Amino acid sequence: MKLSDVMNAIDPDRIVGYVQSRECPSGGFCFYGLDEPNLADTFFATQTLGLLCNAPLAPERTIAFGRRFFQSPLGEGSLWGIHYGLRVLRFFNQDLPCLSRIKQIILGFFNKRVSAPAGPPPRLSLELLSLVVELIELLECPLEPQLRRAGRHYILRFQNQDGGFGAIRSSLWETSFAVRILKGLDFSLSTLSAREFAVSCEHEDFGFSTVPGSAPAFLEDIYSGLIAFRALGLKARYETAIGRSILEYQTDTYGFTRSPWLGIPTLEYTYMAVKSLTVVNATASWAENGKDSNGRG
Repeated sequence: MKLSDVMNAIDPDRIVGYVQSRECPSGGFCFYGLDEPNLADTFFATQTLGLLCNAPLAPERTIAFGRRFFQSPLGEGSLWGIHYGLRVLRFFNQDLPCLSRIKQIILGFFNKRVSAPAGPPPRLSLELLSLVVELIELLECPLEPQLRRAGRHYILRFQNQDGGFGAIRSSLWETSFAVRILKGLDFSLSTLSAREFAVSCEHEDFGFSTVPGSAPAFLEDIYSGLIAFRALGLKARYETAIGRSILEYQTDTYGFTRSPWLGIPTLEYTYMAVKSLTVVNATASWAENGKDSNGRG
């Protein structure tokens, strides 16, 4: 099976139908189909629909749902919601609310996190910090040069001898966040040894694995591998294997699951699948014309 065969087997209209079937009557989206919307599912749904040149059935309700979040008190505990909520509103080209307060929260979190005492890296995922750096770029928050340097030094503490990143051991997932943060902080990635680690995670049967030589691969391994490769200016060698694996992760609902062997389809994994297919085959009609708001990718 060639990559073109995979792309021909993917019906974007059926994926759109799956995503829209998770739209809630009260606005927003919920992956398990009840009228219990949440911002994460709404973010992944709108991003997927945008990539597939489509939109929610009732955009005004989804916009209203996104705005309601910002009517509550905001703090560092709201960072995930702030990220998802702002991305949803930006998708619809809406004015972004509470910007002064949000910038204060974002910069306060960044300063506190990267100013941690020297020593072994804390046992934390870099995912949230990656989203915060995306928001710093999105909102054009002023970041002093010394704070950018502190951020770069903090991230490099997570780099291991194999070139990958991770608090306990290197993984492709954490490495993808690290390289995106470093790129956002104006660090030159051209000589970063993470390139060698990322290449060593390529797998001829699945496309990527989370650590070198491991199997089977999960959808997040393929997604994070492609995103890391794109940031590092690399091209994946096993694009057909990537496409074939992703096709196997699609269920009879036309949503995507974490792997063929476990889990149920979710809006998050469906976004990862569509985004990954867009990266490996940018010539697909929906890949050429679709949009997202830069999301996790």
